[in-house]
Amino acid sequence: MASHPPASSTAFERSPWQLLGAFVVVLILAQALIGALSLSALNHEVKENTSDRIALKAQQTVDQIQAGLVLGKPLQQYFGLENLLAQLVKETPGVAAVEVLGRDKQPILRVAASPGKSTPSTASALTITRPLLGSQDEQHGYLVLYAEDGIEDAAALYRLNGLVLLAITAVAALLMGVVLRRRQQKILPVLILFAAQLAYAGTTIYSFQTTWLSVSHENAQTLAQGVKRDLDKVLSYGLAPESVSGTTAYLQRVIGSFPLIQEIQLQDERGDLLLSTAADAHPVETADIWMALQEDGQKTRQLALIFDQGVLKTGAISRVIDAATVALISLITTFELFRLLDLLVVQELLQRPWKRLLERRQSGSASPRFARPIVFGLTFAWALPFGFLPLYARSLIEPETAKLSLQVLMALPIAAEMGLSLFGVLLASRLMRLYRWTRPVAWGLLAAVIASLACAWVTSLWGLVFARMLVGVGYGLAWMGLQGFVVLESPAHQRGHYMTQFIAGLFAGHLSGVAIGAMVMQQLGYSLVFELGAVLFCLPLLAVLWLQRRYSLVAVNTMQSTPAPTRPTKGERFHATGQLLRNRAFIALLLAAVVPFAFAQVGLLTFAVPLYLDKYGASAASAGRVLMIYGLCIIYVGPWLGRLADGSQRRKLWLVLAGLLGSVSLLLFWWLQGIAAMVLAVFLLAASGCVGGAAQTPYLLGLPAVQQYGAVGATSIMRAFDKLGQMVGPLLMGGLFALLSMEFSLIVVGLLYLLATVGLFILIPRDDGGLSGQLKS
Repeated sequence: MASHPPASSTAFERSPWQLLGAFVVVLILAQALIGALSLSALNHEVKENTSDRIALKAQQTVDQIQAGLVLGKPLQQYFGLENLLAQLVKETPGVAAVEVLGRDKQPILRVAASPGKSTPSTASALTITRPLLGSQDEQHGYLVLYAEDGIEDAAALYRLNGLVLLAITAVAALLMGVVLRRRQQKILPVLILFAAQLAYAGTTIYSFQTTWLSVSHENAQTLAQGVKRDLDKVLSYGLAPESVSGTTAYLQRVIGSFPLIQEIQLQDERGDLLLSTAADAHPVETADIWMALQEDGQKTRQLALIFDQGVLKTGAISRVIDAATVALISLITTFELFRLLDLLVVQELLQRPWKRLLERRQSGSASPRFARPIVFGLTFAWALPFGFLPLYARSLIEPETAKLSLQVLMALPIAAEMGLSLFGVLLASRLMRLYRWTRPVAWGLLAAVIASLACAWVTSLWGLVFARMLVGVGYGLAWMGLQGFVVLESPAHQRGHYMTQFIAGLFAGHLSGVAIGAMVMQQLGYSLVFELGAVLFCLPLLAVLWLQRRYSLVAVNTMQSTPAPTRPTKGERFHATGQLLRNRAFIALLLAAVVPFAFAQVGLLTFAVPLYLDKYGASAASAGRVLMIYGLCIIYVGPWLGRLADGSQRRKLWLVLAGLLGSVSLLLFWWLQGIAAMVLAVFLLAASGCVGGAAQTPYLLGLPAVQQYGAVGATSIMRAFDKLGQMVGPLLMGGLFALLSMEFSLIVVGLLYLLATVGLFILIPRDDGGLSGQLKS
């Protein structure tokens, strides 16, 4: 691996503006990313708030219609229905039309907004449907509202958000310029960059929280106005609401439609309690909303609404988590961007002028440090649809294909992709014996670009399956080619460190990709996520082509760890592979450690997590946040464990500990259920991945049989088995989900994993002081 001399003072003086330009480019990219993510999350917030407001008004109209249905009014001859719908359109900004459908979903009555009011476009319209029920909860029909999503009304908020972003970015760039003029170094500019991200994240968190609290209060005011109107009507008939049968039940239904309200009280003018929805109520002196009721022009009663502080706090925290998630994803991506900047630009600028950066090197090989940013870009693009792929597959299932199990059909795209990535891994192994590592990586990325576009354009489940198969081939080629690059170019005493750096980059991309893909899908739909993936696959492709050009004169090792004088024949190669696969330690490592972890990893993360969280009412973005736990552990704990594994003499214990953690991550569903259980499961599986990932490759490459066979060749076989496990995982999970409950299915897989770990402990030899050459096949 090439090393560079320390920068001279003249070199520092020569490149301050180039360094500033490099840092500002990363600053702009990082701020653009966090701005785009924040805008996406803000769009979702605005749409959700608008939907809540309109749904609240819709429910009030539904209650009024149902009051007549309970009295026996037929929906087709409902006198006054048109007036109710017209009032709903008039009093609810953003509603373009409202209609009532019969039980057979045929239109009965439709009322549109005035000609001056805009009609929502197909892309941005909200459609809210509420059932109309009779006295015995029998279905009479539906109320359907068509409305704008509220984005245009929030233009001022967006402008303010954008101006804050621009101001923070400009100040950060100015500070970078001041710092670099005094001394050319990279620590302070990086701190400024992260401070800019955190400053904008802080403003976003404040904006999210205050917007939600304001809208929640406005919605409660709207609800209170509706209740006041209904009670005023009762008073106009000369009746006391507290003495009318059904008033308490009506108020409880109001609370049920708006969980933020904990209690509604009706008090007289002196403050004495007349009526309350709470069982053990006492008159309150302070309430979140007060409204006076009118009786013959006199204020004789007052309505008090008390908010549920727990719901209020939970909602506010949820908005903070949304904004903090955006900031965390942006910081992780920014960190990877800076690593690339440091590798390609900063270290070069501190040694040579800008113009020589694009020149070819005449000697030396590409550092394995290049693998991390490239695999980050590869995995980022690949992981974009993983937060919703089973759900997307479910949306494409047609009645004629539903003869098979629904769970198995949803698992097919993932299983087919993992199965074909196994083929890609094996193909990459062969190609690297014939060509440089760059060629299979470039071909794989090109295939992934084409396949991602195909995923965006398919209209059937089987089309999606075939498209994901091509993605799998491309990903397997690129992933294995990059891993071969790391194994070949890493010194033996640093192989564990570079491999865990590679895995950290892989999971940094996976983490960011899954979360961003889920957010983009919520805003713009499934197809655009796949199209975005196709564009992003081009970035690592350009990086590989640049490396190929820059290091084109460098000789690259073949599949053997040391060059062989002659290339072995096909028969000799099959014989050597057969001998390796008969080695007890090698095959036990594959079957009892690599494969079980692979199917637990893919089965849990890409199949079970989205479906399990969907079962408990969590959104696709929430699934992305849960998956972030896994990535964070791998990114920031994995490299540290890699250094420990490089110096450890007891890697067998690491492997067994990894198996125990992985099996416990699934067995815990015996005792726990719900979202918290899944969060803990993902964390334990991440811990298993960190421990096992740090020890697997060093242990494998220390086996004498592997050293005789060749490092990259043996690694490709290990990764082929890894892909085999990833292919089996979703199918196993899908089959078990079809037969058993989700929790018990996960427990079964955990028991199988535990049995495999016990077998691993029995079968593989101890490696105290390094594996001896006496390991027997």
